Amino acid sequence: MRRKKIEHEQTKLEKRVASLSNEELTKWVDQAMFAIGRNLSDWTKTSEYLYVEEAQLGSEALLAVVNELKKRSGNSRNF
Repeated sequence: MRRKKIEHEQTKLEKRVASLSNEELTKWVDQAMFAIGRNLSDWTKTSEYLYVEEAQLGSEALLAVVNELKKRSGNSRNF
């Protein structure tokens, strides 16, 4: 029995990410990783919830970018 692939409606973030070039996406990766690290570092110093929330937003953006890059690569493996 085959499973039907369930499609979901793209979020605003996914739509934005899909419109960017690969070069722009790699810049987003750098920015997101920096922001995640900075916010988590600030959170460890202050325990302020805002920093964890910002780190979460950065990780959601990072995941969206990585998913888009994976989709564009066509799941091909370079062995």
